[in-house]
Amino acid sequence: HPGFRCGDPLGTKMNLKELIKNHPAGSVWCVTCPSEVVHQTLQDVSHSDVASQMRVFILRGKKMQAGSGFMDEFEGVLQFPSYFGHNGNALDECLNDLEWINASAYVIIIKDAAHVLSGEGSGFRVFVDILADACEEWAQPFRHGQAHSKSNVPFHVILQSTSEDEALLKQKFAGTGRTMKVLPLAEPSHTEI
Repeated sequence: HPGFRCGDPLGTKMNLKELIKNHPAGSVWCVTCPSEVVHQTLQDVSHSDVASQMRVFILRGKKMQAGSGFMDEFEGVLQFPSYFGHNGNALDECLNDLEWINASAYVIIIKDAAHVLSGEGSGFRVFVDILADACEEWAQPFRHGQAHSKSNVPFHVILQSTSEDEALLKQKFAGTGRTMKVLPLAEPSHTEI
């Protein structure tokens, strides 16, 4: 897949501001690059004018290899409420709510995503379905049967893998029946967040 692979790791960035501008409806993206690019992206966002508007969350795929660690990572990083039920329906409900986190855009980056739900059978497919459904839900002008103040809240999920795990992520994503969208990375001359 052209463009899936990240070039020079020191000369590329995830341009989240452009992602949200060009894709306001949100989506599930895949990208292959070193973890350092993820950390640099978070640092850049936290030191920018979009920091107060955009919320970026980084989850660790290596902590999400089994169901309990998977749910614990989401619960901890996104600070889910105490009523979170640690199952797929509860995850779907919380991702489609997020009323406790005020933002005009949400970006969830899952580092080492090829390791998510390893050996869990259809778990990865269900996981991607929940994420894709959340992206679609946030793009709707009506949420939970009522109009909400923001007619289109960008909600993006980025599944990051290293070049060593790229083939595994592609294989797992192919099993979802969804088209893999590749996140374009900015070159050094395009260093905006």
